[in-house]
Amino acid sequence: MSIPVLDLHCDTADRLGWQTIDRELKTVSGDEFFTPDDAECPERYFSLKDNDCAISIDMAEGTPWAQCFATFVPDCFSPEQSLRFHAQIMAHISAQTNLNHAEATEVHAASDIRPALDQGRFACIHTIENARMFAHDLNLIEALKRAGVLMASLTWNAAGPLASGHDTHAGLTDLGRQAIAEMERCGMVLDVSHLNDECFDEVAALAKRPFVASHSNSRAVCGHVRNLTDQQFQVIRDGGGVVGLDAVVHAEQRLVQRFRHALRSIFAVAGAGKPENHIRIPSQWSISCWMISAVQPVKVFSRVCSILFCHCTLMERKRFVFRVPFNARQPSSAS
Repeated sequence: MSIPVLDLHCDTADRLGWQTIDRELKTVSGDEFFTPDDAECPERYFSLKDNDCAISIDMAEGTPWAQCFATFVPDCFSPEQSLRFHAQIMAHISAQTNLNHAEATEVHAASDIRPALDQGRFACIHTIENARMFAHDLNLIEALKRAGVLMASLTWNAAGPLASGHDTHAGLTDLGRQAIAEMERCGMVLDVSHLNDECFDEVAALAKRPFVASHSNSRAVCGHVRNLTDQQFQVIRDGGGVVGLDAVVHAEQRLVQRFRHALRSIFAVAGAGKPENHIRIPSQWSISCWMISAVQPVKVFSRVCSILFCHCTLMERKRFVFRVPFNARQPSSAS
């Protein structure tokens, strides 16, 4: 039986939908296609069923697969332009999902995910990377949540109207703090990937619900400021959140090596907790329940599972799931 997968992040939504965005947005971005290479064979970067992007329905090969399709909003867009851009990208993913309704399910609420996986389907989850449109109107948070956006991050690399990425040391803006409170009220999960350390610390102090890092690695393994420190991993774990490791590489061997290194670091910092929320290894270490993000190519996923399984006992393998974090809950004292 295939292991269900929940991938917390990919850039496929933008790449597939880029050909559908309006001329003004293409002009502002300076890009006719998501990448220059896409112009050589644009028909391979349009269909959700079969494409040359990070993920397609066919790539999943029947594996029960829940995919977070992030609308990545470039820093060059204003909040108003960002809103229009997101609407056009989300509309394309929705249309493609509906076109492939025999295999795919468009997720509108967290409660849609588990039934889709149980039926062996490809579940499409709408998320946002760099939700700068919230600065245009904070009421958009509730409206987009109702439309099916389950998770959002506040920035990419630069300083934005809500928060800042690692290009600066700026903290959260007043609007950013208000956005966090509204996201928690509406049940939209906050994604802290790309936040700088200053913003992360503020989020940790403000958050009343679990938050996630959808695609971040260990700074102890790779010392880039974009990655999470051991302490940041612990903060996410202790709050009931999850981390999606970013495994975007181009060769299977590099993926396996990188993943082994990441496992050593994550096991070392994750600490202990409730057995049902952890993958344990035969020593004192365990890892807070998390997901693998952006495993590329998809065909090497079984290799990744094998690496994990060799660290688990038979009983613990029965608990090995890719947990859905979108039913945000108040962290308990035991978390």
